[in-house]
Amino acid sequence: MINYLAQNITEKARLQRPLKYGRYCRMFSHHLKESGKSYGEHFMFAMRAGFLLLWAGVASIVHAFIPGLFPFVSQRIVMRLAEASRRQQQNAGTDG
Repeated sequence: MINYLAQNITEKARLQRPLKYGRYCRMFSHHLKESGKSYGEHFMFAMRAGFLLLWAGVASIVHAFIPGLFPFVSQRIVMRLAEASRRQQQNAGTDG
């Protein structure tokens, strides 16, 4: 009985995988086209933004307790990331 259930579940998952995989591929490629970046460019920007935002979060928490430390650090990080994103979108619009 357990083998039958396991085989049945495995077969259903195998049959559904191409549909899900295709949907994820379309989502993935659509976002890259929309952002005007290659996978590598997107990866590097997203990783950099993620780490900078983590740093901004830590700096904000420390700043909340000791206002003299890290003044405006989070604000500068967010503004720079927004400006970098805006520039990349403009460049993607003029390249295409």
